[in-house]
Amino acid sequence: MGLYVGKQVVVTPVGFDTKMGELTGTVVYIHPKGKYYVVEFDAGKKGTVCESFPISNEDMLEMIQEGVVQGETEPFLPPPPHITAKELEKKLSEMAKEERAARRKLRATGVRPDDE
Repeated sequence: MGLYVGKQVVVTPVGFDTKMGELTGTVVYIHPKGKYYVVEFDAGKKGTVCESFPISNEDMLEMIQEGVVQGETEPFLPPPPHITAKELEKKLSEMAKEERAARRKLRATGVRPDDE
């Protein structure tokens, strides 16, 4: 799957001072026609920092095929509903709790989860 809101990406920000080079951030916005996307980075005590990046031709083609963005020749439609980074984080946390509970149940029956 190509680019989508909530996806974790590794990019090199240029709009703010970073000595770390590549950083992992979360896609929080994609322009409806695929012109650019915005990534949010955790800046520790300072909160979050966002930066926009151009979309590659490969990602653009995938997003048009998947209906995430509309091609230039199609009429503009509002972007599909998306989940915010905070909502995604909450959902992932809930999924992790469910997975831990399922693993505990497996262990209680004497079955070990595959990756233990």
